[in-house]
Amino acid sequence: MIYGLWHPGSGVGDQLFCYLGARITAERLGVPFTMVGEFKGNSFLNIDKGEDIEIPHHIEMLAGKIIIDNDWPVYEGKSHFDPEFFFIEDNTIVDGCRLQDERYWAGYPINEWLQTEYVEVSDDLCIIGFRGGEYGMVPELFLTKDYFVEGMRLMREAKANIRFRIVTDDSDMARTCFPHIEITHELSMDWRQVRHAKYSIIANSAFFILPRLLRHAEGGAYTVAPRRWARRNLQAEWSTSMNYYPVFKYI
Repeated sequence: MIYGLWHPGSGVGDQLFCYLGARITAERLGVPFTMVGEFKGNSFLNIDKGEDIEIPHHIEMLAGKIIIDNDWPVYEGKSHFDPEFFFIEDNTIVDGCRLQDERYWAGYPINEWLQTEYVEVSDDLCIIGFRGGEYGMVPELFLTKDYFVEGMRLMREAKANIRFRIVTDDSDMARTCFPHIEITHELSMDWRQVRHAKYSIIANSAFFILPRLLRHAEGGAYTVAPRRWARRNLQAEWSTSMNYYPVFKYI
């Protein structure tokens, strides 16, 4: 049995990477898996959660992390690609929110595992993924307005008369930056819009990665993403090399 963790302090994006890490490991080993915790994407993703069993655990409240109450080995993902992932053995806890390098799931049918209801997004509409919230208090993380303005310029070059819509976790902050652009803030609809839009400008948040990669797998997509990911503002080295995806246009 492989044990995956859905930490209550994690967002949907991180939880999905935790899920993929556990399920891929179980598939490789030919053993069952189970997910411990509550999945925040139940309203729009009907995924196979594995075995339905009770695992004794507690929650570390300050960090919002699940701690399983036994001495099973734990594998934690790294901020870079780690081949040791493929040597995980049975009866291991896979804490996979950092398993964001696409080499981990290459060859696995993640588009089948992450099926969601189709939402039509017009091809003349670009979905902007704006991350606010706690990012707004961390200058090295919060993407400034110039990033999105440059992304919109590139989109206008790619598609004449393109329109823009913002999906966000922080409507007030997004409206402060872009008062004249339509804004939506509804988890289920926002994820699906990012998933099905041809054009998108995304923030450096795990929330946007998988839906955009799934859309690119269908062909014809165009995604602008922040170069150096979490360190764009500092013009520093990539802190998370796992977040380089060749299909994205980095600026």
